[in-house]
Amino acid sequence: MASEDQFIRTAWDWTLGGRKVECKSSRLSWLPSVSTWFVNFRSVKFQEAGVRTHAPFDDLYLVVDTSDAVHNVKHDLRTAVQRQGKATAAHGHRVMVKNKRNIPINRSACEAILQKLCPFPVDWTDKGRCQSIPEY
Repeated sequence: MASEDQFIRTAWDWTLGGRKVECKSSRLSWLPSVSTWFVNFRSVKFQEAGVRTHAPFDDLYLVVDTSDAVHNVKHDLRTAVQRQGKATAAHGHRVMVKNKRNIPINRSACEAILQKLCPFPVDWTDKGRCQSIPEY
């Protein structure tokens, strides 16, 4: 059995093709107070003036967990990024997307949220845009 000191702790989850990857997940959830579906990815350590001169990762993958599927998006590092006030320095940003009100069907809500997370046509050669990772 490996001892704890044999593991190297990093500020990212894994390395892929020499790039540091951070992965966050969120379950598609219903917010009854405003009658809408949403996803909320927390504790994303983006660059923050006076705290982090750069993000500790190169790529951010967001995993949306729904009742019938898991959807993966390579985030563009800009869309829906929100500060959390004074807590941002210690706890990081969040990436939060809400759907339009009163969309009752989970699947339609998920498709709309994925469209907001990745609003552009997928272009696998453009590293500045989000990418929807195909399901397998």
